[in-house]
Amino acid sequence: MTGAASPDSASAPERRAANRAIARNAGHLIAARLLAQGLRAVYLVALARLLGPELFALVSYAQFWQLMLFAVVVFGTGRLLSREIGRDPNGFAETLTSSLTLRLLIALVVAPAAAAAGWWLAPEPAARQLLVVFSLALAARAIASWVHQVCIAHGVSRYILRQEAVWRSVEVLAGLTALGLGAGLAGVAAAHALSWSLQAVTGLVLVHRRLHPVALGWQTARVRMLLHDGLSAMLAAAALALIVNGSLVLYLSLFPDRGDGGQLAVVLQALSPLLLVPKSLAVSTLPVLGRQVVAGSADAARTTTMLLRLTLLVSAAVALLGTVLAPPLTGLLLGADYARAGAWFGPALWLLLPFGAGQLLTQLLFARGDVWPNAARAWAGALVTLLALWPLARWLGGAGVLVAMGLGLAVWTLALARLAYRHGDLGPEPGLAATTEARGRWRQDRGCCRR
Repeated sequence: MTGAASPDSASAPERRAANRAIARNAGHLIAARLLAQGLRAVYLVALARLLGPELFALVSYAQFWQLMLFAVVVFGTGRLLSREIGRDPNGFAETLTSSLTLRLLIALVVAPAAAAAGWWLAPEPAARQLLVVFSLALAARAIASWVHQVCIAHGVSRYILRQEAVWRSVEVLAGLTALGLGAGLAGVAAAHALSWSLQAVTGLVLVHRRLHPVALGWQTARVRMLLHDGLSAMLAAAALALIVNGSLVLYLSLFPDRGDGGQLAVVLQALSPLLLVPKSLAVSTLPVLGRQVVAGSADAARTTTMLLRLTLLVSAAVALLGTVLAPPLTGLLLGADYARAGAWFGPALWLLLPFGAGQLLTQLLFARGDVWPNAARAWAGALVTLLALWPLARWLGGAGVLVAMGLGLAVWTLALARLAYRHGDLGPEPGLAATTEARGRWRQDRGCCRR
């Protein structure tokens, strides 16, 4: 008599298929991010050279203001889409409709509020105009992000690659053309808003034609789930955004006359696309991790541990290489005006290690439904950054901001690692607790069947 298959581990073909799905989805997504950020890098190099450190700091101030608030608009629903398509594929259409409706409602509240706050907080008229335009563009960027997240959930990140190739090119060409015509910072802001608005519209058309009918609706149970689980994800993302993006905003607001804001802006602008690489890899694993967790196997822990080791190894290699190459490359691309940025960029690359590791651990916790501990630990890290930023920045200038960011990310990641270790997801035998529990259920089921 042939016994039932053990649930504690997927078969070898299934595991290979899952790994291929992760690799394919992650490959397209990382390619999309690299292409978009490559175009963005060309654009930012041109802006830095054409505008100079002071005006470039203003543009970066507006961009990072937008990114700091972006987590609130998204409200954590991106990860929920990737999780729910694995957990409940039959009810995914309702989740999709409810998430779009919720995203629109939040965007229509947050974008005008951000514009008003930016107008009130900005220290000078040029900064006020930039903050208002970038704040209003939040709504369009939120819808474009929803399209990306739907594509990730369906495992068709190739559509994201096409969207990013087209619309980031449009933004670069429109922004440089505006500068060439003498439109100045207002032209750069208008190009940003226009490109994201067009991307949002075309993205909705793509989803409607290729994946799901796009509609607005309010399914109470789904919205309650999105609000409950999304709130914790939003709080965690907002804390990380405060560390990674809000640090520049706070520094330029607290120390507007230090003179090195443009140097720090270059470093953080260059660091941002590199942070997206481990984040994209981590996010692309969530649909597969969700299925592995539902199956009750230890494969989710094994997958996370393997990717964690890879992320740390690659991040350390990039940091070492960047430490050597950053100073001469910065001088070659941006000139002598940004010499301090070249010296700071190498040490800044070490932020990839805690950020990438924390993102992977977050996906594992989220797949297991353990959402609130991540938010608490992320805010612990954000609080450390906030407390450390002022004294470190006063002592070390822009370099002190990087140290404060590193302290906050380290607290967040180490707290997540400790939690994962306690749950048996890290260590010499990751997933041992989950495997033992699943094997016990399997034996119990077999005993019932024999009786």
